[in-house]
Amino acid sequence: MTLTRAARRRALAVSVAAGVTGAALLGVALAESAGAATPSASSARTQSTHIVSLPAPPGSSTTRATGSSASSASAGSSATRSVAGTPTTAAVKVSGSKVPSGGQAQQVQLTSGQLPALSAEKWVATGAPSTRSIAGHDIGENECAKVDGASTWTQQAFSGGDGQNVAIQDTFVFTNAAAARSAYQNVVTGMDGCQQTTRALQAANKVALDASVTETAGQPEAAAWKRSWTGVMGMSAEGPQTNHYYLAVNGTRLIVLQFTEFPGQAAPYDVAADPQVLAMLDAELAA
Repeated sequence: MTLTRAARRRALAVSVAAGVTGAALLGVALAESAGAATPSASSARTQSTHIVSLPAPPGSSTTRATGSSASSASAGSSATRSVAGTPTTAAVKVSGSKVPSGGQAQQVQLTSGQLPALSAEKWVATGAPSTRSIAGHDIGENECAKVDGASTWTQQAFSGGDGQNVAIQDTFVFTNAAAARSAYQNVVTGMDGCQQTTRALQAANKVALDASVTETAGQPEAAAWKRSWTGVMGMSAEGPQTNHYYLAVNGTRLIVLQFTEFPGQAAPYDVAADPQVLAMLDAELAA
């Protein structure tokens, strides 16, 4: 059963007070409550997932955070996140501090005009990028893969012109190139097994086992994937959707760019353009 906004807010309040967050508690409830009752992070490495949540698929009663509300939650609060790859596991809190402006010099920020599917989506940035110190925390990108070992993390969300689809750019800075390359390889490994991981998630939630994950482009230090499936509420939206993921690393920096398509909202994106997207990411990181 789909939670209403009020029900999700009440459930989130209970879970935050208990120090855990269920996989179904995303969207407006998360954006509005992420800054409340957040305990300090422990010194041990913890895992976490995106604070920017996907919009509800067409026809769903689920209300989700989009636009400036999601961005302000990212910029002004500690992030509440669930464990990548095991979305039913209790979450931990990320209480990373904001990085002073002088610490953002190494970040790479894409413009909306550089994103894939621009002609169909008409992307618009939602708010300003937010940079946080995340040493000791692993950031989950989806149910299959996480970025580990980064020292700082910058996130920027983009909204499609129809208000339904969303894109997210995550940029990570590491203390050395070896750590960045290791994190890159860990994401690749997670995505290589993503079809199996996603179908296991579907089976656990009694959803049709229709997940299909393919690598659409690859270079020595960049890769792209497409995942089509009936989504499960949690790190992803519920219902039919296609997720596109782009990964690139250069030196001490790593970018993960992703966007989601819901059926009928725009002309389907042609993955034949994915090599050009990777080339663009490579060029931005090399600049």
